[in-house]
Amino acid sequence: MKAAGFGVATALAALATLSAAPQRPTFSSRVLAVRVDAQVMDGRRPVPGLRAQDFVVLDNGVPQTVSLVDTAAAPINVVLAFDLSGSTSGRRLAELTSASELNEEDLAALRARRFPGRTSRGPTLDPLTAASGMMPPEVANAEAERLFRRALSLDAGYVDARIRLARLLIERTEYAEALKQLETAFQKDSDNVTTFYAHLFGGRANRALGRLAPAAGHYRAALTLFHEAQSALVGASQIALLQGEPERAMDAVRVLRAIGDDPSRGTDPWWHYRMGPGYKADPLWRETITMMEAR
Repeated sequence: MKAAGFGVATALAALATLSAAPQRPTFSSRVLAVRVDAQVMDGRRPVPGLRAQDFVVLDNGVPQTVSLVDTAAAPINVVLAFDLSGSTSGRRLAELTSASELNEEDLAALRARRFPGRTSRGPTLDPLTAASGMMPPEVANAEAERLFRRALSLDAGYVDARIRLARLLIERTEYAEALKQLETAFQKDSDNVTTFYAHLFGGRANRALGRLAPAAGHYRAALTLFHEAQSALVGASQIALLQGEPERAMDAVRVLRAIGDDPSRGTDPWWHYRMGPGYKADPLWRETITMMEAR
């Protein structure tokens, strides 16, 4: 019993000694690697072959150690819109083809915008905005209206944007607001095609509001510019019928019958109306390319 008691007493004494020893504070440290993306250009070309010693990185003025430079190409998401219409050929087509050469790991969504020869009569639908299915129509229309109004806030005299906004408002049954936009557009001088669109949309908006006389006047004005335009002839015929003048309605129908499928007759700007870019988009694009090449 004495030996056992001595052993317990010794263990308690040792424990008391350990408990009384002061605790040393411990400190932890770690090395933090921070990724910094950099793009080094020589004019419009990237500079290849750079090493760690070619870079200086400062953190609050303190130089940091650059331990690794990786110049591997990082995958990107790219959406390319190709204009493969008849206006695209030669050098421009070659440049677009070259631009499509992506790395295998890059995700590319290539959407072709084609405007083939006239095969049917009706407005040209731009697949990038109206038929691509990239967004619901109501969302696309709301965004289009926002952008048109933004453009007009920057240039109130931008007639093409104002007329396109009016067409969009007609689609949304906001006829009175559409007529306000058209009234402002008529105060500016425009080319025949733009003016034709304005009168065509003016006829539609007035017809929807039951204002037959102003609608008839707009269609007559449109036919003064393009006297065999089917869209204006159909609109004028409908208004004449609503006004109780069947003979005048038939006059327009007779013109339509005479035109038939003759490609040399019946010039109608509405066939070539693009739901996305304006009809002057192609020359503006060519002008932009020329400016970029001159740099």
